[in-house]
Amino acid sequence: MLLESKVEKLKISTSERAVIKYISQIKTQAVKMSEDELASGSYTSKATVSRAIKHAGYRSLSEFRREFEVESQYMMQSYYNMNPNMPFEREESLLSMINKIFDLMHEALWDTKMLLEQNQEELDQAITLLNEAKFIHVCGSPYGRELAHIFVNDMSKIGRLVNVIANGQYLSSVVTKKDVVICICYEDDRHEQKEQLKTLRDLNVPVILISALGKNPLKELATVFLPVTSRENVYFKVKGFATQISALMIFNALYSGYFLNKYDEHVETIRLNQNI
Repeated sequence: MLLESKVEKLKISTSERAVIKYISQIKTQAVKMSEDELASGSYTSKATVSRAIKHAGYRSLSEFRREFEVESQYMMQSYYNMNPNMPFEREESLLSMINKIFDLMHEALWDTKMLLEQNQEELDQAITLLNEAKFIHVCGSPYGRELAHIFVNDMSKIGRLVNVIANGQYLSSVVTKKDVVICICYEDDRHEQKEQLKTLRDLNVPVILISALGKNPLKELATVFLPVTSRENVYFKVKGFATQISALMIFNALYSGYFLNKYDEHVETIRLNQNI
């Protein structure tokens, strides 16, 4: 989750909140500043800066610099012409509402395309893991698993079965290090998914994580990280229009990349299925 999105929900002091807001305002400049400089700019103390950074989820100033540099660069490159959390208003006509949802989803697709281009090596690695895996599994948040069913159905049409793991308690009994697991989670509550990924790490099972940018505790547990568009607020929005279409595009990229590996074989499989 992006720092500027979660600042209002952090249970921190007024002075610590001032530090986080200052960092969010100056973005990329913050990663080059010392604690003394951040304290001066936010009219707080060095100790307050240290506490604010730790309460925001970063273990140290160096980790903050590393993580926030990626986040701030994304924010500068990412472009939304409207508020993704509230894309239409109370007095909106039906046609106007439809147009705004269309525009929002179009912008989310462009945002996801940019992220995939910037993470092409990770996408290539993810597709390689899918091609080499004995079995493919999907786990994650309930809403994420619902989106994954489209990918599951697409893969089944070309003869590749994908197992959806609804209960993480059974991970150790259904996966091996020869498999690969796709974990999709971009909600703020990641505790269950974190425990699942710890189990998979202990089993040496490769994991493809589809999740949000920003300070994300799941990233360090994954083999490959593919970020979804991350401009929506987790706590308040009409609907996850942007993240939904973004996740679907990533699944489509994974499916299409897998399809390309044995293009003629998969085309023939589809042709045979259509003739049944």
